[in-house]
Amino acid sequence: MRSAWDHVAYRVSTNGAFDPYAVEAAPVETAPIDTPSVRLTTVKTVTVKPVTEKKFSGITSYKSDPSQIVKSVEPQEKPKAGWKPLSLSTPILAAVITLTILLAVAIETLAQRSAAMGGLALSPSLDDMPEYARISYLYGPNTVAVLYSIIWSWIDLDTKRMQPWFELSKPKGATGEDSLFVDYQYDFVALVPFKSARKKHWPVFFAGTAMVIVFWLLTPLQSALMGTTAVVLTEPATINLSPVDDSIQAISPRQILPETEFNSTAFEFLLANGMDESVTLGDHPFNTPVEEQANLNSSGIFRPDNMVGYALAGRDNPTTDYSNPEILTNAFNEAHQHLFSLQVETLLINTTKFSNHTASVNYFLHGVVVSRDFAAVTECLLGVVAVFTALVLWYSRSALSNLPMNPSTLGRHVDIFRDNPELLHHFRSIDNFDDKSLLEEFRKDEFRLFYDRPSKSTRVAIQKAEQDPSKSIERRLIPQEGYYEPVKPWVLRRWSGTIFVIVLIAGIVGLCFLKQREKKLNGLYRPSENFEVLQLLENYLPTIFATLIEPVWILLNRMLCVLQPFKDLWEGKSKPSTSMDATYTSIPPQLVVWRAIKSRHFTLALVCIMALLANVLAVGLGSLFNEAAVTAKYPQVLQPVFAPRFDNSSVYDFPTRLALNTRYSGQYRPHFYVAMTNMSSGTTLPPWVSKGYYFQRHGLPDTNQSAVGDTYSLRTRGFGVNANCTPISDFKVPSNTTGLPQFQNDTAVCESYTDIVAGNLGSIRTTSNWGVVVAGEITPRWAGGVPPNVCDIPFPMAWGRTAEGGNINATIDASLVMCNPIFETAMFNLTVDPSGYVLDYQRTSDLQATLDYPESREHTDLMFAYFNRQMQFATYDWHNTSLARDWMNYLIFLSTGSRDHLDPKLPVPDSKKMAPIVEELYQLLYAVLLSLNEDIFDHSDLGESIAATRNSKEIRIFMENVSFIISVVILAMNAVVATIFYIRAVAFVLPRMPTTLGSILAYVAPSRLLEDSG
Repeated sequence: MRSAWDHVAYRVSTNGAFDPYAVEAAPVETAPIDTPSVRLTTVKTVTVKPVTEKKFSGITSYKSDPSQIVKSVEPQEKPKAGWKPLSLSTPILAAVITLTILLAVAIETLAQRSAAMGGLALSPSLDDMPEYARISYLYGPNTVAVLYSIIWSWIDLDTKRMQPWFELSKPKGATGEDSLFVDYQYDFVALVPFKSARKKHWPVFFAGTAMVIVFWLLTPLQSALMGTTAVVLTEPATINLSPVDDSIQAISPRQILPETEFNSTAFEFLLANGMDESVTLGDHPFNTPVEEQANLNSSGIFRPDNMVGYALAGRDNPTTDYSNPEILTNAFNEAHQHLFSLQVETLLINTTKFSNHTASVNYFLHGVVVSRDFAAVTECLLGVVAVFTALVLWYSRSALSNLPMNPSTLGRHVDIFRDNPELLHHFRSIDNFDDKSLLEEFRKDEFRLFYDRPSKSTRVAIQKAEQDPSKSIERRLIPQEGYYEPVKPWVLRRWSGTIFVIVLIAGIVGLCFLKQREKKLNGLYRPSENFEVLQLLENYLPTIFATLIEPVWILLNRMLCVLQPFKDLWEGKSKPSTSMDATYTSIPPQLVVWRAIKSRHFTLALVCIMALLANVLAVGLGSLFNEAAVTAKYPQVLQPVFAPRFDNSSVYDFPTRLALNTRYSGQYRPHFYVAMTNMSSGTTLPPWVSKGYYFQRHGLPDTNQSAVGDTYSLRTRGFGVNANCTPISDFKVPSNTTGLPQFQNDTAVCESYTDIVAGNLGSIRTTSNWGVVVAGEITPRWAGGVPPNVCDIPFPMAWGRTAEGGNINATIDASLVMCNPIFETAMFNLTVDPSGYVLDYQRTSDLQATLDYPESREHTDLMFAYFNRQMQFATYDWHNTSLARDWMNYLIFLSTGSRDHLDPKLPVPDSKKMAPIVEELYQLLYAVLLSLNEDIFDHSDLGESIAATRNSKEIRIFMENVSFIISVVILAMNAVVATIFYIRAVAFVLPRMPTTLGSILAYVAPSRLLEDSG
């Protein structure tokens, strides 16, 4: 149906009313603001008066004297159902209730699944999390919450704008203050529940409260519902591992192990003597007792019995502490328990029958976790919203509406109030009253909208309340002022705009500052370790900020929506579509943008876009902060423990000190044991040792001051050796070795290595009486003088085979690896754990063969000679088994996992394959030897402290780049649009805001648009 106001131009006149002129294209000039009043005039393009195609209502009124009734009509026929908005219909509200319940069910499902599985989208690390999972948890809940809030904005708006009509449609009507003069939709959203509760307008109360819950509780909580964290999972597993000591729990009473199962006498003999009573021939490391003298040097205890060494070695207690019986008892008891556990392991056999089949493994995964607490709160709030929605539905269905149409435009308000002379008479003379005066005029008057049977239309009845006649006469005698003060809502004033723009700019500055700190610190520090607290700070509060900005834009939007038609009317010659028929107030402000653009109301369109973008801002800010694991770096000052040079006296005394560290064999063996356990059992190398270097040790902070997983990065010097091993082609040892050199000590000339090897192989052959295939291995000493000379520096390692072990004239097949060690030192970037164990190292300087002091070459050569001698302690003999007769060949077996180099039935080992293996072992043993004998370095001048870095694995907060850009851009657009809006400002020309039915009625009552009925 075409509007009754088509082809009519309108403007606000100076007598405070709407006024159509019956002249063709008559121009009317705008009066100044300070004229006595305002009124609306029209300029028609035809000479006929505008009429509606159909009149929807009339006015039945009572004069001031209730006894003088102009016209009274009582309803005698059931009226037709009045108009109600679609959003308050049963299907829509029922669908919203269903949607609300489904959201609660979905959240509970995710929460239970998260609790059952430990998390969602579990991955080894946050970086390994699938992209779809990351996007879903960051943006999904916020997007759903924002869309849900838009739906509720629609319901909330229609509930608030319909409340006055529901009040008017009551059988007994309502007072003016409860009907014509309520403006819920233009109030700040947080104040509506309190205001409506005082007036007992329950539909508005429930809808307004639900809107507040959705706005400031559900939407932020949705963003805080999910987060990422590390979770510990436990699952059944088949394992072949040693349990952590702290996790061992006894499940049965202790029992004494009988002698039939464990020979305690043999065990005690082993503890006392370091070896079994009945010696069984085995590999060389197991043919002599383990000696702990080297680990007791600092205690002052000299060559103790084996058990004393086992009990006290590795402890930092001073010797005087052991005068305490309790400390001494604990030391021996712990040593007994440890050694027993090692011994009893050899008595156990494998079996597949277990009385307890349960085994579990704990491990860490990272994933999305649904907060159980927030999920419960969100579900409860959704339940409250569902109940409130049901109450809104019940009140909306039970509320009587006598509206003939949707009161969505100014023109339709005119149609509803047309032909009501008494009502218009009461409002015609107060067109320039302000809101307070207008309310006081009609506060207690009764108004009723009802269905009139004779005219088959709806009418409004007014019954003036009894008043003090003197006050009524006094009010009528007070002359109107020559001007009025235009209304200036606080939200439209420049001071409020200034505050708003400052808040927006502060938000931009705050986000940029946090981004800059994030880049500088490699992530923001977590203010708490509690998951819920972090979710509140990282997600809830940012979303709250966005939801506080949105109501401001919505309020601005609603003000402009109601003022825009009046602005066009004031400017004159306005089109019906942009003034009388503008339907801005009937839909949520965020959705007005298209209508505003179509009507060329671009300022309104910009404000609408900002209100719409506020929802996007909520998504952006809600997903802005995310967590990730990073390596945080902290400066640390470290002091070297020794200088990077050898101590002269310590180097020359080194052989003597090594001899004092032995009791039985005379061979210093701790570095061999370290290498053996590392290669056989995977134990770690000593602190500050890699497989090729020993690094200058620095004092590290106490491990109690370091977090789990902390590491230290520093630049330090490494000491190592290039074994420089050369493979010698296989050769034959002649049958006659008489005259070949064996252990000559000539400091000027070193004999040929092949001659030395041949002489040594020949010597062990002549002392053997084997009649079968035999093998022999030697690491002969070159010179053997004291002090060593240059001929002690090379390290030969040879293997021999002969098929005729008993024939001294038989030829021997031999292979040889000849090593000429070269000292190496360089600077390294080193990473160690809090105990000093090497995690990573990178060389940063060229390798050098000497240290920076004159005696360096002499000292390093002496160390090589002493080092070689410790590997040459062995009884060389022919053998017909594959057992190792020395440390080096046993370590080669551990390195290769094969005894082929020892097998007499196989050819001599290929020296080309053996050379790199010997090199690696030589480098490892040399580095370990230096670490176990740190006192050979100079401790008198330590040098300056160095700047190091403590690396700590931390979870830090990062700002998602996409969300950051979205948030900053939207806030910047908000600031620009707000600045433009408040600079241009709305022209304040009206005596009151047209936000209530009474205010609109007072504007249209004096107009000649209604004079045909007045």
